[in-house]
Amino acid sequence: MTDSFRSRRRTRRAVTATGFILGGALVTAGLAPVAQAADSYPPSGDAALGAAQPTFAGYRIRDILDWSPQTDPHAELLRARIPLQPRIEPLRATQANPELTGDAQVLLMQGDYGNAFFGSTPNSGEFSEHALNFWQYTDIYAPWHGAATASTPQALYDPATSDWRNRGFEFGSVNVPNPAYTDAAHRNGAKSIATIYFDPAFRPGVSVDELMLERRADGTFPVADKLIEMAGYFGYDGYFFNKEEHSALFEDGDFKAFMAYLTAHGMYTNYYDVNSSIDDAKVDWLRDDAHGRIHDSLFVNYGWPSWASDESEWQRIRTEYGPDLYDEFFLGVEANQGGFGGGHPTASEFSRLYEPGSNDPRTSVALFTPSDFYQRALDDALPGLRGTEPLPLMQTDEYQWMITERERMYFSGVRSDVTQTGEQAGFARPDVGVPDAGQWVGVADFTPERSVAGGSRFASWFNTGHGVGWWEDGEASSSQEWTNIAIQSLLPSWQWWFQTSSGNPSGLRADFDYGPGLDRKGVDGQIVETPFQRIGAYRGGSSLAIYGDLGEDTTMRLFKTDLGVERATTVDVTYAAPAGGAAVQLAVVYADAPDEVETYPLGQSSTGWRTASVDLGAQTGRRIATLGVTLSGAQGAVQVNLGGVQVRSGNATPTAPSGFSVDRLYSSGEALLSWDLQPFTEVDSYQVYAVRGGTRTWLGGTYDAALHVDDLDLSASKGDLTLELVAIGKDGSVSKPASRRISLSAAVSSVTVKESAAPTGLLTQAADAGAVEVSWKAPASPARVGGYLVRLTPVDVTDPEPVEVRVPASARTAVVPVADPEGRTYDVSVAPLNPGGKPRGDMAISYRGETHDSFAAPYLAADVVSSAEGWRLTPPSCWDWRTLTVSYDGVEQFTATRGGNDANRTLLGLRAFPEAAQITVVLTDYAGNRSEPLVLDVAALRAQR
Repeated sequence: MTDSFRSRRRTRRAVTATGFILGGALVTAGLAPVAQAADSYPPSGDAALGAAQPTFAGYRIRDILDWSPQTDPHAELLRARIPLQPRIEPLRATQANPELTGDAQVLLMQGDYGNAFFGSTPNSGEFSEHALNFWQYTDIYAPWHGAATASTPQALYDPATSDWRNRGFEFGSVNVPNPAYTDAAHRNGAKSIATIYFDPAFRPGVSVDELMLERRADGTFPVADKLIEMAGYFGYDGYFFNKEEHSALFEDGDFKAFMAYLTAHGMYTNYYDVNSSIDDAKVDWLRDDAHGRIHDSLFVNYGWPSWASDESEWQRIRTEYGPDLYDEFFLGVEANQGGFGGGHPTASEFSRLYEPGSNDPRTSVALFTPSDFYQRALDDALPGLRGTEPLPLMQTDEYQWMITERERMYFSGVRSDVTQTGEQAGFARPDVGVPDAGQWVGVADFTPERSVAGGSRFASWFNTGHGVGWWEDGEASSSQEWTNIAIQSLLPSWQWWFQTSSGNPSGLRADFDYGPGLDRKGVDGQIVETPFQRIGAYRGGSSLAIYGDLGEDTTMRLFKTDLGVERATTVDVTYAAPAGGAAVQLAVVYADAPDEVETYPLGQSSTGWRTASVDLGAQTGRRIATLGVTLSGAQGAVQVNLGGVQVRSGNATPTAPSGFSVDRLYSSGEALLSWDLQPFTEVDSYQVYAVRGGTRTWLGGTYDAALHVDDLDLSASKGDLTLELVAIGKDGSVSKPASRRISLSAAVSSVTVKESAAPTGLLTQAADAGAVEVSWKAPASPARVGGYLVRLTPVDVTDPEPVEVRVPASARTAVVPVADPEGRTYDVSVAPLNPGGKPRGDMAISYRGETHDSFAAPYLAADVVSSAEGWRLTPPSCWDWRTLTVSYDGVEQFTATRGGNDANRTLLGLRAFPEAAQITVVLTDYAGNRSEPLVLDVAALRAQR
């Protein structure tokens, strides 16, 4: 297989990292400081993101007031479109621990692919991103890593020198979840909520008071309405509010009214403050007589182990606040500090939360940043390897197996066996940097597995959401690294659960197989042998390898389901047996006989992939409660790879997609594609391929009506290119393709723009003010060209007005005038004209860039607030301001650098009226432009009080 259509292979990012703590105030006073974990490094060099690649940013409250999807960068490509899926009713008899009621919910707060502050994307060309494997133990997901605001230049950030206590750039106060994570959460029946975060220590220059920048006469809140609109557009479910700031807003009832408004309009809301008790002071943020329901639930801080063993305290809580303890109270676990070795009481003393005689928590549970420990802190766990790799270990492919195993230990229990959870005194895993794993019970110890696998159809390809390649029908279709958790399969409900015929411990193990292109390194930095033969996937990026000493017949439980059996029901199992020759059987537990495993032979095993189909029509009317496989018929070392499990019932193959369009084709090899979205009840995902010279190469996948792809090789010498789009059904069936042919011989190539660095060195922009000079190479078939149409279209504006320039066929450059002096994102396209002068629009090749910024917007008088106590500044409306300088009668008083200095920390504070006659306020922007001064008459300000 070759990647003949691609322009380049992504290479590793050559930078290093320092530590980072985002929410220091979430730590109870007196506890040890949080371990410093690695920063996620922005892509650079050949791995740098394309200019048109969708990235998401943090939001200022000012940004939210003016928000619209038309002006928000990349908004149309950042939507989570998978609806929140219903979970099946629990059948406790088939749980790994049948004693668990499952009443307690789990709120998981952690990073997504990492903790990237810039360049966060739904899908990337890197394998070494974290794709959560344990949605079955998650009821609510909230992101926790922060994101720089959209206007912040990435050049301000150097992870090698960045100080986590003062980053020197501005974070958004609102961090929306990665849409790919929202899609994955919804696919698995979990909510996904955004984070609202104000903290003077880590968010200097912003304040919770900004929520009240505007309030209507009827008492409603424009900011709240925009937050509701954003959640609806981007597809997430609500907001977590993190209180880290003292403000009168919390005392006068305005904040409660604001959050009650969000909650009443369908947003799921959770609230955190430092109170570690369940008492009137805490519950006052949940509901009160004046506002009714304020928040749906509360995060209870980390001091609860001091009282959790007191039965009288629980009796008081139930009497005063029951019976909704599971819906309303989430007791926090400081997972990063706790680790596996009991570094925090909320981890080492977690069992204090259990009901007497059971493992059921008395309330719901909030897990705070476990990935900071099992993923980001791998570099801390292996300090001897610092500096041995170009990137932090957490972003190095060869160490991802350690992160996966540490994640599994956290959720499944430290023995990676859901039947052996709980504290394991003396247990250690030094091979993955865990010298003490004895004091964490594992999430599976207190939470039964959840599942959405209902109805009559099901499919899983054991695709974890990232890979070092992509396979179709067992054949490699791409050797490109990738991550996109939005197309993650429904993964096994248990990691892992083996049952032998004798009841003795099994000698089998399991792990995901990413193919021969992924090596492993050990704690000494050297290559270590993978414990199974790496054969890759059948469809997607990974398969499930079952390996080890068989010894006796062994059943592996895979999926918790509630699938109705119909006359046409079949179960297809795709598997390979590269070692040992074990016989494989389908293992089914029916709901009407939950203690019995019924097996169905799959035929003769093969070292290569084969698909066996089992007809279950004779079981019509029964319901499948679990699906698994039984291995038998061999002794000693065996390996079986599962490539897919499909439950079919009749024809569920989707129709071919309609409306397939190549909306933009960039000279960089990027493309923006769109089509008509079919309902999620019919289509599980879409996959896109490039076809050239008989080779069909996977480009990416999504469940959406649009997709950005990159690295297309647009060389006309290699022939025309066809893009294909298929829809994947709920049973894994594949539609006929929709296709678009790109005639590269008739298109221009090498579209570039004359650019230069801004005076500050922070931005790259068009070299000349008021113009964009674009150049290109002629098509390979120039005889058909009658001229060129050059069109510049502003991006991220409500009503873009393209500017067109026509030039003769002999031209290879054009200058397009730009009226707006503010630097703006644009697309400029070059399309050949036919001899009659009509444009060949489908042959346009584009370039994305920034116009020359020669203007800094001034500070607005409307942004100044006057009161009896004095005057104050509110955050500048100007979106790209960098510094703000205040002078009294021409004498400079201070300069605040956005997100960066002590003056910025006090920027919004109340100030006494000066004795001076005039106050002037001047802004500079990131390009280095200086605004016209705003001149304020002090006497007039006093009169406004």
